[in-house]
Amino acid sequence: MSKSSSVALTRFLLCATSGVAALSMSQHAWAQPEPEPGAETAPAGDEVELSEEGIADESDDLDFGSGSGSEENPGAPNSTFDAGDKDKDKPKEKADKASSGYPARSIERPLNLPGGMVQVALEIPIAFDPFAVSGTLTGSYGITRNVEAGLQYSPGRYADDFAVGRAVAIGGQYLITDFVAAEISLPMHLDPFAMGLNLAAPFKYTFFDSFSLVAGENLLSIKLHEFQPSAENATQNDAFIAARNNNTIVPAWALNFAGGAIYQIDEKMALDAVFGTRFDDTNDAATSSLDLGLLFANSNKLDFGAKIGVSDLANFTESLALRFFLNSRI
Repeated sequence: MSKSSSVALTRFLLCATSGVAALSMSQHAWAQPEPEPGAETAPAGDEVELSEEGIADESDDLDFGSGSGSEENPGAPNSTFDAGDKDKDKPKEKADKASSGYPARSIERPLNLPGGMVQVALEIPIAFDPFAVSGTLTGSYGITRNVEAGLQYSPGRYADDFAVGRAVAIGGQYLITDFVAAEISLPMHLDPFAMGLNLAAPFKYTFFDSFSLVAGENLLSIKLHEFQPSAENATQNDAFIAARNNNTIVPAWALNFAGGAIYQIDEKMALDAVFGTRFDDTNDAATSSLDLGLLFANSNKLDFGAKIGVSDLANFTESLALRFFLNSRI
């Protein structure tokens, strides 16, 4: 091939290549959509950048599903984060159930109040020979499941006339097991001043569905100063004060063995009976007592009832007493 023919062939190939490139660019331009009126266009020769929003908008056209399985199972959580949000409420629900889970049935109640629960109790004892009416207010607080604190006060007593109460007691109770606790209290009489120490080991064990054995209340009383006062029994305090004024010896200690049972009649009513034997250092013979009580629980927050008891069966008339009580919990 001659030199002139080679040059002519080279020019033909260059022209053909340029034509194909031009044709390809024109077809690509025809495929692009027409710009909307007023839309800004990038100047010729400038670089055009794709923003993250633009990429996200284009990806929205492609639906790959949420990946959570909600389409296949509508009841499934929308995501792992949603499931975690639901689980985080479970501890609160459990705490709410614990605070409201104090039983209404007497035989199912624990020896201690649950942690955070407050109980206010009012008791009105009535003695018949001689006639006297007194009152006792008791506040109890469950510090934890195992620890409970209490405060007791006698606001007054009416016999021939009204006398302002002078007895108060502070104490606490520790739950050793579900059916045994240890209790300590310091009763005080303010005028004249006297102080004592009370120790107890409350016991409660439930059989079957409606029967409980109870024991250990007011186990040991010790005189610390002057006489052993009581925040529950104003008549006893008056007797000890009169004995001291007459230079009569009062007990330095007293040991009380008491035990009984609780029978759950139905979901709201319970009957209890407690028999006790008391010894002290001033009497050779023991003193026997008997208490019968009926409790009606309107709910786990409120109950009321009455007890009739004889503190000394050998002196039935003089020691007969009737007590009404009301307990409220929050």
